[in-house]
Amino acid sequence: MVAPCITPCLHAFCRACIEDVIERSKPACPLCRAALSKAALQDPPPAAAEKAEAEQVCCAGLLTNRGL
Repeated sequence: MVAPCITPCLHAFCRACIEDVIERSKPACPLCRAALSKAALQDPPPAAAEKAEAEQVCCAGLLTNRGL
């Protein structure tokens, strides 16, 4: 995951991916549909960010498969 961030509903996404979703579609979490804004995105704790970045996984596939 690249530059991970956490939504208020506690889901994690690459910051660029989720910001793109917020700009291009309804501003809602792709997983639970909770309301979402760029200002509400938070950086994860350093240890969690390191782990997410080490996994080399991007959420773009998830967002694309959901039509977002």
